[in-house]
Parts: sequence; structure tokens; C-alpha cells
Amino acid sequence: MTPASEANCTSEATVELACRVAELFPPGVVAVQVRGTVSPQHLFKEEREFIARAVDKRAQEFSAGRRCARAALSALGYPEVPLLPGADRAPRWPPGVTGSISHTDGYCVAVVSPTSRCVGLGIDAEHKGQLRPSLWPSVFRPEEIALLETMPEAERSTRATVLFTAKEAFYKCQYAVTRARLDFEDVMIQVTGDTFHVTLCNGVESLLPAVFSADGRFTRDADVIVSGIAIQT
Repeated sequence: MTPASEANCTSEATVELACRVAELFPPGVVAVQVRGTVSPQHLFKEEREFIARAVDKRAQEFSAGRRCARAALSALGYPEVPLLPGADRAPRWPPGVTGSISHTDGYCVAVVSPTSRCVGLGIDAEHKGQLRPSLWPSVFRPEEIALLETMPEAERSTRATVLFTAKEAFYKCQYAVTRARLDFEDVMIQVTGDTFHVTLCNGVESLLPAVFSADGRFTRDADVIVSGIAIQT
């Protein structure tokens, strides 16, 4: 099975290698994306049972994520296996692999890597403009809001989306290593060019010395912003 040419089970959605997304990460990370809806019919029996009572939108997101993840694993030489969530709802990856999945309306992406290269990966995608200013106080630190308010109005929406996706990507990445649950205010993001720097706050840094600070990157494809970050072995 070749992810770059694999036809999805729906005519409007095609799974493909996401080269621009892969460039956000160190060498050896495989990224696969899909645009459009994905039917649950390709899922393993155990996976279909897991989403049996899910609403259509949730079932399609789950299906797209598993489709992308399996294509990425295949590119690394892994056989197709069920990818069921654990008790924390994070995917249970095969031994020797770490990965991350993200989906937003009409778009899904998954990244995977051997743990010999990366022990944690985080990916997050979001449409620009989805994070309204009224939500900023619930996801951003005062310093981040103050910086957003100094920016030209045309740039605020993009920067807010970058900050949000960077935080989400970092949460996923560090959780793979620490199993620690963080609040949005525990993380501060600083953006330079197409990179972002993560600093932990509120005393959390003393709990997570291995990931006290980290750097990631982001890219934009049409109105979708994708942020990625890795903790290398």
C-alpha cells in the first residue's frame, strides 16, 4: 500500500503523503493527510465497535485519523492493525512507534516516527479564524493576549491560530513522554518566522525537566494552519 496514491473509500477524499507537514519535524517522521470525509467502513471491527454510538462527525473524524495513521505506519513498514484509544483516549501505537493525529473540518493529518528517532510527536491543525477573541482569555496567557492586541487586525487571527495549534501540539508531544496534563496557561508560545518556542510556566517546569523548553514549526495551507513539534531520542 502506497500512501501517496492510496484511494480512500470515498470518491472525494484521497490519502496522501504530507511533505510540507513532514518538514516541520526531524528526518524520519512520516506525515499523511486527507481532505474530505472518510467513511468508517474501512475500519477494523474493534474500531467500528468503539465508535458505534458516535455521531456522524465524530465517526468520520475517527475514521480519517485511523486511515492517515495506518498509511503513515505502512510507510514505515508496519502492518495494518487496529489503533484503539487507551483509557486516556490517546491512540495506542504499535511497540516502537510514537505518533500524533489532528483533525479539523474537512482536513485530517497524522504523523508517526520510530521511537529510536523521536520519543514524542505533537501535531495540531485548525482553520484560521476559528478562535474568536472572546475565547482568548481561556487559552492564552496575559502576555500572549497583550502581544496579539498590538498586532494589526489582519494578522491577529492568523497569529492566534498559530499560538493555539502550537500549544495543542506541545501538549500532545509532551504527554507521550510524561503523561502530565497541562492547562493552557502553563505554556507560553513565542513565534519567530515559521518557528515557535515553548516555555513552561506556573511551576510546571520543575515537574517536566526533560521538556522544559522546546521548539517547533508551523505551516499554512490555504486557511488551515498546522503546527508540529517533536522530542527527539
